[in-house]
Amino acid sequence: MIKYKEGNLFDDLRPNDYLIHIVNDVNKFNAGFAKAIIDRLPCVKESYHDWFIEPRTGNWAYKVTGPPTLGNVQFFDYILKSKYLYGQEKNCRIAQMMAQHGVRNKNNPHPLDFDALTTCLKHVWADLCFQHLVNQRYFRVIAPRFGSGLGGGNWDKIVPIIKRELSGSDITIYTL
Repeated sequence: MIKYKEGNLFDDLRPNDYLIHIVNDVNKFNAGFAKAIIDRLPCVKESYHDWFIEPRTGNWAYKVTGPPTLGNVQFFDYILKSKYLYGQEKNCRIAQMMAQHGVRNKNNPHPLDFDALTTCLKHVWADLCFQHLVNQRYFRVIAPRFGSGLGGGNWDKIVPIIKRELSGSDITIYTL
């Protein structure tokens, strides 16, 4: 089930959140939602760029489903210090879905690749199941309204893909 929440996703980020968002396949991380991430979670940008350096296996900090090409995903945990944990630290999980070919410009007005998005969401679903069954972790899936801004995709076409590939998950989509 998808629900919408108005506000800044980062103001509501908490332990056991599973943040999904889209990245491009040309190692550019400086516009759209990525720009907001840079200020709040700089390690996300660093991990994205590292993916292009260690493309096959990732490293100690993150895991990938393959090289930085369309349809692959980079997963990692971010240690979130929360006032609700009374000094404890707990992880939120981040999935960077490579579903955008290049960046949006006049020659590439719709860089979102729907097939790649579908494949990425299948990887996310598999990881959610693994995290739940093996590691006994349950996540709240959160996301910006990905793919419809700089990705040039139509949100009305993106929603059915999310519902199909992440069926059974409660997903909160944040809008500003």
